[in-house]
Amino acid sequence: MDQLVDNRRGRRLVLIIPIRNLYTFGNPLYPVAWSLFGHSFPGPYPSNLSDHWDPAYLRGTAQPLKWILSILEFHALDSRYTPYTLGMADVGPDAKSLRMGGYFGFYVVFNLLVLAYIVFRKRDRRAYLFAAAFLIGSVATASLPASHELRYFLLDVDAGVRQHLLCFRFIFPDPTLRFVLFATAISATTFIVMVSGGRYIMPVGETLRATFNGLQIKEKFVGKFEPGHVYCLVNWGQFHLLAAPGLAAPAERPYTVQVAHHGREECRPGSEVVDFTR
Repeated sequence: MDQLVDNRRGRRLVLIIPIRNLYTFGNPLYPVAWSLFGHSFPGPYPSNLSDHWDPAYLRGTAQPLKWILSILEFHALDSRYTPYTLGMADVGPDAKSLRMGGYFGFYVVFNLLVLAYIVFRKRDRRAYLFAAAFLIGSVATASLPASHELRYFLLDVDAGVRQHLLCFRFIFPDPTLRFVLFATAISATTFIVMVSGGRYIMPVGETLRATFNGLQIKEKFVGKFEPGHVYCLVNWGQFHLLAAPGLAAPAERPYTVQVAHHGREECRPGSEVVDFTR
């Protein structure tokens, strides 16, 4: 029950933050600047933080097109040692597969066909509303910055799974089709495990706490952070998450961090610069 309550609170928070940002800043995704159908939403950070955020051959194309090609895994497995990886970014900067795919395109298409079949068989108000909600959610997700990086949009997958469960419970409770979907899910999972060498069902590498302790984040940096101060993290790379309030320090020592991705000139006035290389 507690987990269910936490999940509901989390979904409410996901909805409240964009609404608040839209009212305050005129941009639901603030501080990321982006555009939709010719309308620009302001923000201090560009939607692409580097030149290698998407495949070179797709740069300048509409973001929904990138999302569609990524969902269908068009060229997504090119030049890969392991077909599926965490970020789908372990390829050269000029590869057509850079940051593309990861949802197993066949399984995506299969589920879309199942949805179309259910709507066609039922053809009633509930089925049409169900399909419309799914379509609106997909269009909204496809239009977001960097939507082709599917790992950042797992909420869309969660919504899709929930919609399928609701569909089989209230709209089309067909046991045969339910079995087919279950068998397909097991087969797809088995296939991914096999082609990736089983590397994602076995824990590898060190834990987050071990990384935190090995880099001596607390001794060198966080232990010296003062409550109420704003710290600008320079040259931290991927390790800036280790300085996040709450993870790196007790709750009774709140502070604020800003990440400077491209140098000290990004630091806000009044913030204290913390260079990871010193």
